[in-house]
Amino acid sequence: MGRNRDRLTLGDVPRVDGPWQEINEFAHTFDGYAHFGEAWGERFNAVRQDYVANGQLPAAIDDLRACLFLEFRGDRFTWGDDVAISEPDAEGVRHIVGNPDFETSPTQQYRRAVIARIRELLGER
Repeated sequence: MGRNRDRLTLGDVPRVDGPWQEINEFAHTFDGYAHFGEAWGERFNAVRQDYVANGQLPAAIDDLRACLFLEFRGDRFTWGDDVAISEPDAEGVRHIVGNPDFETSPTQQYRRAVIARIRELLGER
């Protein structure tokens, strides 16, 4: 997959409805920390807040890729909203199970919107 905006093609970007594993792998082909620099948290949050408030995403592909990278990096700390903890089993052990509302969660809708915007911008070239 392309790692540089100048070489990134539409074929490098997963389909909007593609499997999460492909989207995750694509997200990790761009270093969002390096792109946003020390203010990465502020810039990342500002993009997400603008999307939530206005449905708007940036027109800069690198900003979008940085946000997607940071979204998936955040899963290391929050587990995303693709999992839920079950009730304890007979031995009192709790298990991680799939979240039935995963695809309709705001996080996953946002991530798919970022992919759609990247694809849209690449199609305009």
